[in-house]
Amino acid sequence: DDPDDEWLTVWLADKATRPVDRALAGAVVTGGRSVFLSARDAGATVGVIRAAYEQDWVGLSCLTVTPEARRRSVGRGLTLEALRVAAGGGARHAFLQVQESNAAAIALYEVLGFTPAELYHYRQR
Repeated sequence: DDPDDEWLTVWLADKATRPVDRALAGAVVTGGRSVFLSARDAGATVGVIRAAYEQDWVGLSCLTVTPEARRRSVGRGLTLEALRVAAGGGARHAFLQVQESNAAAIALYEVLGFTPAELYHYRQR
């Protein structure tokens, strides 16, 4: 129910564009009922995903696959396992966010039945 140190390391290595407070990052992703899944290869974490629950919905986020593990269906496996776990936890609907520039992820999500619903933009200062 909480991300372990390896989960945070893999996620932050891909998503953080500058140094961040690990404790704060951990607090952000644990702010609600969630499950944190990891994929391992030879004992090393090579991918992570978060499934956050709200009523009968699950929001998938934080999907990250290390560069050396890409193109090996790790992202697909994590997404399918997160959906399976979420269904077991009562989720009947799922949503996720993906960057418009991430063609590989968009192709995966389309194959899994996801369709665009909204567009968003991140802003920082």
